[in-house]
Amino acid sequence: MRDVRLARELGIAPRRLWGWEPVESTTHHHDGIGQLVGSTTTREPEFDQEQREWFRALYELEADTGQYGEWISEATSIDADPNNRNRKYHYAAGAADAPNLPAINWAEYAVTTAQDRYYKQYPDANRAGHMWFVRKVKN
Repeated sequence: MRDVRLARELGIAPRRLWGWEPVESTTHHHDGIGQLVGSTTTREPEFDQEQREWFRALYELEADTGQYGEWISEATSIDADPNNRNRKYHYAAGAADAPNLPAINWAEYAVTTAQDRYYKQYPDANRAGHMWFVRKVKN
């Protein structure tokens, strides 16, 4: 789906990313004595049924994805309701290797730590418009 998202952002059909180019054909028009009076060039449409289906699939995927990557249709189902004795599944929060603890996003931690230090040093700083970036640094 990354290619489909990229194609959407670029405003092109996904198949263009995969090397496809539209075919063009030109028909020349002549008068009764053989002189060229015009030409018509037609181009194969970029978006065919398959390309539209790729975009529809992406739309459906995005529309059904919650903020934690869960399927909204499953997360709101009676099958996940903890009060339903016949539920088929449930959700658990926490890190995969420590189910009752939050996972730590170390990139976010670095930003928060840097912000705390900066605004402690400059307490009167106007925070509007500040952007913070992270970079991966090898030890």
